[in-house]
Amino acid sequence: MQELVMIGWREWVGMPELEGEPLLAKMDTGAWSNTLHASDIEVIESDLETQVRFRLIEDGEWVERPLSDWRRVRDTGGHETMRPVIRTTLEIAGMDYDIEVCLKDRSLMRHRFIL
Repeated sequence: MQELVMIGWREWVGMPELEGEPLLAKMDTGAWSNTLHASDIEVIESDLETQVRFRLIEDGEWVERPLSDWRRVRDTGGHETMRPVIRTTLEIAGMDYDIEVCLKDRSLMRHRFIL
């Protein structure tokens, strides 16, 4: 039987495949999907595989990941947008999880990652 781990409303997490520094994630039990701050988001179409290119910090290194899906997301104001989704590994509380993450510019928000 797997041991349960208690986490707080904010936790430091890692995403080693994205080569970013650990970041403080906010746990949002009302959210239907995870959202990570990304700027300069570009979708790159090719015959082999569609990629998403983005920056985790302003003027930072480019990160490229395969596009996994598109997700329709409604914000707190009721506005719907389509967001690109990638898959990555999340490290939290000593455990690794394969997760889907929506990308969106959250530069005006307090938390860069909603989990």
